[in-house]
This record gives sequence, structure tokens and C-alpha cells, in this order.
Amino acid sequence: MEFIPSLQDIPELSKDLLKSAVFYAKDNAPRKTYIVLASFCGAAFLGYIWVKQKWKYWERKGVPGPTPSFKDIGNTRSTFRDHGTQLGKDYPMDAVGIYIFGVTPALVIRDPVIWKEVCVKKFHNFTTSGRSSANYMFGKVSPDFLTVAEGPKWKRLRSTIAPFFSGNNLKDICLIINDLFDYFDDKFFPKDELTSMDAKEFASNFSLRAILASGFAINPKENEELADDLYKHASILFEIDGKQAMKTMMLPKWLRFKLNVTSYPHSTDVFFRNVISDIIENGKKTGKKNLISLMAEKIIDDSEELTAAKGMTKGEILAQALIFQFAGQDTTATVLSFFLFALSHQPELQEEIRELVAQTDLSYDGLKKVKFLDACIKETQRYFTFLFFLREADEDCEIAGVKVDKGSSILFLPKSVHRSADYYPNPDVFDPHRFDNNESNTLQDDYWFGFGIGPRACPAVRWAFVAIKIFIANVLIKYDVLPGEDAPGMDEVNARFRGTKVTTDKPMPIRFRKRA
Repeated sequence: MEFIPSLQDIPELSKDLLKSAVFYAKDNAPRKTYIVLASFCGAAFLGYIWVKQKWKYWERKGVPGPTPSFKDIGNTRSTFRDHGTQLGKDYPMDAVGIYIFGVTPALVIRDPVIWKEVCVKKFHNFTTSGRSSANYMFGKVSPDFLTVAEGPKWKRLRSTIAPFFSGNNLKDICLIINDLFDYFDDKFFPKDELTSMDAKEFASNFSLRAILASGFAINPKENEELADDLYKHASILFEIDGKQAMKTMMLPKWLRFKLNVTSYPHSTDVFFRNVISDIIENGKKTGKKNLISLMAEKIIDDSEELTAAKGMTKGEILAQALIFQFAGQDTTATVLSFFLFALSHQPELQEEIRELVAQTDLSYDGLKKVKFLDACIKETQRYFTFLFFLREADEDCEIAGVKVDKGSSILFLPKSVHRSADYYPNPDVFDPHRFDNNESNTLQDDYWFGFGIGPRACPAVRWAFVAIKIFIANVLIKYDVLPGEDAPGMDEVNARFRGTKVTTDKPMPIRFRKRA
């Protein structure tokens, strides 16, 4: 009982309010109302005790870490707000204990070698990125996401999707995205060099249309209204905030799935379901190859999802299309926006890329030779780190000398490595040449974690690199990229999460000047 708080632990204001409410109800309310109110207060007090007991987990294990609070949802907001920067300053040791999403214990590790061990050598004990209720805020489609699925189902989904990102398919994708650029140039590039544009919004418009064209076989030029509607509904997904998610997660999972309760409007859910269904039917008629048609080659019954070795259910097809749209659009747009912003501050870097691009064509094989573009993308993700990675322990184990119980999480914040002089000389300098001779190593790099590592790494990493390289090459052939009005310096911009969307603490305005 030594870890259960007493009445003394309740903040004074809360105690006063609690006493006032109980005495008022006792003196003025009917007996039934008093009983209901007293029961509610009692349940709240027991809940408070339960949370405080949960927050003693790391203390009992002797692992240092910051004090959790209700306002901070454990340590969630303060940790993810700056991607662990302040946490690393306050607790520079290799293993730190925090609480995420309320009361879930998470061991933050700083050593990239240990993280690689968790994701690769010990993958058998860390097979998921977590089983938090937050994974299911998209309603009954959530368990079918590749990022959420487990075991044989996850293996089947991943093996079904993987061929879409093969070299042969990427060659066709290069042609599609190259063709898309001329349309994008006409519709979204400013007509004069004085017009400033927000780099993230500009990049998001491109990444959405690149996914539509290459992943769903929808030509944005011929389907402008659909593309605009998709952008509107995708923006709604990205605006999901903590309050919306918490309201959804308060409902039992079985009830959420039965009623298909989501953290976003029902109209958006219906919109995406209808669009994906139309794409499947259209693919059958036209025979055009795309991500959805590939997944629909072998549709299996829901009863086979745990036994089949190949194929997908209709619900799984919808889920992968949605996650490709949701995760692919914002991640690609974020990297691209940071890349454009960095270029706007470095005209000499633009010229170096331009000279290399001029020596080849913009085909898949041609751009493979321009390895410096890969280095630039890696350096962009190193300098402007915005991702974090989670793994959940399937069984009790030991990590970094700490005994981790089943169900606890391991959290890795790559910014602590990417901006550390221990791994990168002059880490606060943007220098793509630091990746010379290691440009294309994206999933096995010891100290770079742009798309994850191990079996749970992002399967679409090659698509993202191809899309960004094609766009940047086309831009620099036609334009000089300039800083926008009142643009901050590169070192003044930091990534932040707003809802489920990556944004920045300061705007990143850019301009384009047409080359002669």
C-alpha cells in the first residue's frame, strides 16, 4: 500500500471543490441525486489513486525520469512537443522512464545501437509499434492497417503490398509523376517571383496528387474536383486533435467498432470508402495497374484473414489505401517542404544539384545516378527530424540494463542522434556531403532513422525518395528557389505536431523565380 496516495496528495483546490460538491448535494439534493454524485466522486477518487499508482512504475524500478502530470497526459505533451530535446538535456543518460498517452510506461533509449537491436535482433519480442487505444481512433478500419496488424496477418499484408514498390513499378511511377509536374506547374506555381508560398501547403498539394496519380491511377488534371475534395477530407484527418481522440478512446473498443465511431466526421469516412470502392471498380474496367488494383488481384473473405497466405479482404484494401494516403501524404510533404526551405537558403546547393541533373534524364534509372539528391533528402531528415518510433514488449525482457515488463513501450527519439556531435560532426550545419558514399542506404544506416529500421520500417520509402527526387529535379530545371517574405533562418525552425499533422513553430515561406 505504500505506493497508493492518500487524501493529502490531492491538490487543495480539487479537495475544496470535492467537499463543496458533496456538502451541497447532501443539504440540497434528493437522496438519489446525492448517491449518484457521491458515487461519481468516489469513482473519480479511485481513478486518481489508480493513476498515481501507475505513475510509480519507473520509480519502483529505479529508472530516472521526469514527473508525470494530468495536464501533460503523463509526459506525452512535453516529450513530443520538441521531440525529446528538453528531455535529453534534463536526463542525458541512456535510459529514461516516462509515461505516454496517460499511464503507459515507456523506456526512452538514446543509444542507436540498442534501438537497432530492439528493431532487428529482438524483433521477435517487439513485433508491433504499440497496442495503444490511439491506434484505433479511425474506427473499425483501424485493425486492418498495416501499421496496426500483427502476426500472420501483418506478414500477409506486407508481402501483398511490397511488389508495388519494386524497381519495375517505380520506373512506371517516375513517368507518371514526371507527367504530373507540368500540370502542377501550371496550377500551383506562382506567376511572379514576389509571391510567397507556404512550403508545407505547397508540398502537400503535390504529394496528394502524386499519390493519386501513381497509387490510385487518378489523373488530377482530368479529376480536379475529386483531387480538391480529397485534399479537403485529408486535411480533416490531419486536424484530429487530442480532445477528439480522447473522446473516441473513452468508448470501449467493441462499441467503437460496432458503431464505427471515428475521431473525424462520418462524412469523411463515407467519402473515403466511396472513393476507394470506385477506384477498385474502375481498375477492373480499365486494367490500369496501381496500388489498389494490385491489392485487389486476390480478394479473400473476412473469415480467411488469419489463415490465408496471400490476398486481402475488401476492408483491408480500404485500410491500406487510407493509410497510404494519410501517412504518405504528410510524411512526403513534410520532407519535401523542409527540402525546399533549405534550398531557398542555399543557392549554391541548388546549382550543384542542377549541374548533376543536367547530365542525365529524369527517368528512374537516370535519377538513380544522381546519388547526391538522396544525400540531400537524408540530410533534410537529419537536420529537420520530426519522427519518433515506438515498440511494445510482447514478453518481459531486459533493454539497456532495465527490466522491461510485457506491455511496456520502448521509445526512440532519433533527433537525439541526428543532432548529436557524437554521431555527426558539426551537427547544426546543413551539409548533404556528410552522406557521401552512403547516400542510398536508407534502412540499414547505423545512425540515420528517416523511415525506421527493421521489418516494421516504412515499406514506401523508395516511393517517397523517387517522388521527391523527381519533383526537386523538375523544380530546379525551371526555377530558382528563394526565401519568402520574412522567412526565418534554417536554425530557427523546429518541427511540431498539431493534431496528427507535422507543422513548424515558425512559417516557412518560399518564392520561385523562373530561370531564363
